[in-house]
Amino acid sequence: MPATHDERPSVLYVSWDGLLDPLGRSQVVPYLTRLARRSCSIWVASLEKSGFDPRMREVVEAELASAGVRWTHGSYLGQGGPRAALSGARLLVDLWRDPDLRSVSILHGRGYPASAICCLL
Repeated sequence: MPATHDERPSVLYVSWDGLLDPLGRSQVVPYLTRLARRSCSIWVASLEKSGFDPRMREVVEAELASAGVRWTHGSYLGQGGPRAALSGARLLVDLWRDPDLRSVSILHGRGYPASAICCLL
């Protein structure tokens, strides 16, 4: 039996992979929307690469919103090295400044870099 709205845990799911990437679109988005509809209040934070069709972003935003999933996304600046670290640092600061962070009861990092962000929050 699904939990009532007041009993639902609040989850921040941090993903280094973008939700617009094929992996994020095919695995992460369906997983989170199902969880949100069944049992959790979900807030997802991801790093998005440039070059995606803006219409795809609108489709993903609408899909997440229809399930009640909040989406915060930053820009992914590069493959490894200082630019990738800067991407993660910017996302960390954005999340840290958000007052809603205090209401999160569960932090989940998808992979090592995302988990490091969760540890610092």
